[in-house]
Parts: sequence; structure tokens; C-alpha cells
Amino acid sequence: MHSAISSGHTSPERPRSTTNSEQHFEQHGGRSMGPQALLELVEKIFKRFNPAQVTLDTHVDKSIAGMQVTNPHDDTFLRQVVYGIIRYRQFLGSIMDSFYHYNGGTALREDMDMYKIFGYLTVFRADELGYSNLKRLVDAKEPQKMVVFFKYLFDERYLRGALRDNWLKLYDKQFVDDIIGRLLAFKPEVAQLLDSLEERVYFTKRKGDESTSGPMSESSKAPTSTSGRPATTVPRPFNLSQPRPKPLPIEEPLPLPPKRRPAPTHTEGPTKEELAIQAAKEANRKRQEAKYANASPFKLHTTERPTNIEKIRAEIEADISRQLTFQPTKANPMPPPPNTQVKLNAAAILREDALYRKKQLEEAATLQRYEAELRDGRAFKQWQTEQLNRDEAARQAEVEARRAAMSAVHELAQRARASAHEENKDVVRQLKEEMRAMVEAMEKEREEEMQAKQAKRLAVLDARAGVAQAAERVAAEKRSQAEEERIKQVMFVGSQRRR
Repeated sequence: MHSAISSGHTSPERPRSTTNSEQHFEQHGGRSMGPQALLELVEKIFKRFNPAQVTLDTHVDKSIAGMQVTNPHDDTFLRQVVYGIIRYRQFLGSIMDSFYHYNGGTALREDMDMYKIFGYLTVFRADELGYSNLKRLVDAKEPQKMVVFFKYLFDERYLRGALRDNWLKLYDKQFVDDIIGRLLAFKPEVAQLLDSLEERVYFTKRKGDESTSGPMSESSKAPTSTSGRPATTVPRPFNLSQPRPKPLPIEEPLPLPPKRRPAPTHTEGPTKEELAIQAAKEANRKRQEAKYANASPFKLHTTERPTNIEKIRAEIEADISRQLTFQPTKANPMPPPPNTQVKLNAAAILREDALYRKKQLEEAATLQRYEAELRDGRAFKQWQTEQLNRDEAARQAEVEARRAAMSAVHELAQRARASAHEENKDVVRQLKEEMRAMVEAMEKEREEEMQAKQAKRLAVLDARAGVAQAAERVAAEKRSQAEEERIKQVMFVGSQRRR
């Protein structure tokens, strides 16, 4: 990267001399481009990149080949800058968000890609580029835009405030603090760059520069030699003190964990209150059982009334059976043919007359043909009529045979329908019987379950009564034992006193 920029620079004051290495590159790799051309190509490649359509390597290769970049140093510079911007796109995006938030009125949104390029070069590649090469890249762009961006980027308030907060959301604290330290260490050199840019923008100089550029003092006059010619100026480096980087903020100690109270002690078994509640429940249960032990069941008058539930059930089942039974609709018989007398009118009389005249004309034509041709066509007509009658008889016989076949098929279909109907009836009857058997089985099972529950209830009541009797017996035994022990103790005390 350093070689690409340094080889592309041409000093305006002195003609550029071509060294052996540069001649080698011009012969084998092409002549390098200047800083402005490199920045424009980087911005163009970055703007045209669409990750949804092509990979980054393919896009960069095609772009460099299409732009006819032949110098290897320029190729390396373009690739590294584009890859770096894509890699740190979240980092640079946070810089752009904060930058346009505080400088929305002095910076254009269309220059965001240019600011991303300079942000990447300044933050990550400034040590590699050096001050001179970075200055040449900055001088290749408009100074107004560069002044706004570099003033914001190297402002310690923003570095330790908004920018640091945004970067900590993406990266580790050590990485962010290292970047801020590098930028603050590079701030004195950037201050010189900002002075030169402000001079170009505002056409002003600092007061120290104006005092030195005023009338020449005695010490600033050029020394003269004995021959009267002015001696050459010997440059002297400025005696500038290197600024010490400011110490990083002290990390605040982590707060102490809160003290937790110990867990309460837990005793095994029920407590006194639980035992008292359980005894009260048992006493209430026994009292209720004793109260309702001889209770008689309720007698409902609705069970003694006459009912027709069986008749209603039979009607509902008959209705369901009728709905499930298929009953085809009967076709109406064909009406008899009409036997009416046709009343002749003028049109019918004219038709009959036309038919009669047509027959007369045909007979006249036949006589004329016989007179002219000396032969009669009645034999042919008779044969033709016989053939037509024979064809008509054959057609009628075929129709009758087809009608008979269709009648047979219809009878077979009726028989099949009737047999299917009977089978459906049998299936329905069988399903009803199975349903009735299932209902009876469920009722029987329910009755058996009720009987088993009643027996279990009686067994439980007997067991509870036995438990109560056993408890009474044990309590009586304990009382008797205690009484005996008390009597023994009294007798022992009396004997001791007598002694």
C-alpha cells in the first residue's frame, strides 16, 4: 500500500526521476496511478459491489480487469482497501451514523462512501501509510469535506463518548481502547494536516506563521559569504516535544455480590398445626357419617308416574330406519297415443292436391319414357321396393332384439338393486342388534361398577369403624397402664416415707 501511493506521486516543484525499480515496474507491471485515481477506483468498486449477486473476490477481480489496472502495487492497494471496508463495515457504519448525527448540516450523504474509505485508512492503516502518504491522499480530495471529517474523527470528546459507546456494542473493550489510543497518538500530526487544510479552505494562517512570514528580522536574513553571494539555507528540524499518550480510564471494580439469606430450616413430618387440622377434618367426617348413616334415599314422584318412553323410543328408531332405507321414486306410466280426427283445412287440401298432381306427372313421365325407350321400369321399381322393405324389416328386427336385451338388463339391474336393498336391511338390523348388545353390556358394567363401589364404600366404613375401635382400645390400655404406673409410684413413695 505504501509503495502504491509513493510511486504514484509526482512533485510539482521538481521533475520526477525514474529509478531502476520504477523502470522495471513500468516495463513489466505498468505505470502506477496517482492518489486521486486510486481513491476514485476504490469508491467505484465499493459502490458497485452487491453481495446478493456475486462474491467479493469475483467482483474485485472483474472490476480491476475491466479498469485495466496493470501495476501490482495499485492492484494490492485496491484489493486491501476494498476488503478492509467490507470487513469493518459495522465499525465504519457506526462512525458514519455518529458523524452524520452531529454534522448533518455540513456533510453530504452522497459522500458517505468516501468518508468510509478515509475512516478505514485513518483508523486501521495510518501507521502503515505514514503521515506523508495520508496527507497526499487527503490533499487529493476537497479540503472542505476533509476538514469536517478529520475534526470530528480526532475530537477526544467524540472518541471517548459517542464513538466509544457505539464501538463497545460491537467489539471488545481492549480492542476499542487500543484504537482510541492509536488515534490520540496520531492527533499531533493530524493537527498539522488540519492547519494546512483550513489554510486552503479559509485562506488564513495561524498567528505564529504570520509573524514569521512578516518583515525579515536580523536573525531571519539570509547569511552572506565573503564573496557577496548568499549562502545556501541549511534546514534545521523543529525542536518539538513528543506528546505523551493520555492514560486510559481506570476500570471500575465490579460490585460485590449480594449477600443471600440462608434457607429456613425444614423439619421432617407434619407440624402441630397440620396435625390439628387433620384431626379436625377426621372429627368432622365422622360426625357427618354418623349423622347420615341411617338416611333413606329420596323418593321422587317422577319415577312413579306412568311414562311412554318406550313408545317414543320405538317411534324415533322407526323414523331413523325409514330415513336410512332407500326408496326410489316410481316413474309415471306412458300416456296412450292420441286418437283424434284430423280436420282438413285449405292448406291440407292444397297439399293433397299437390301430391296427387305429382303422382300424375310421374305416371305421365313413365309413359313417355316407355314410348321413347320401349321399356318399362316397373320391374326395377318393384325390386327396389322389395329391397327397401327387406332392409326396413331387418332394422325393425334389430331394434326389437336391442329392446329385448335392454329389458333383460333392466330386470337384472332391478334384481341387483333389490338384493342390495335386502343386504342393507340385514346390515342395519345387525348394527342395531350390536348397538343394543353394547348398550346392555355398558348398563350391566355400570351396575357392576356401582355394586363394587358400594361394596368398597361399606368396606371403608367398616375399616374406619374398626380403626376408631382400635384407637379407643389402645387409648384405654394406655390409660390403664398409666393408672397402674401412678399407683405403683404412690406405693413406692409411701414405703419410702414409712422407712
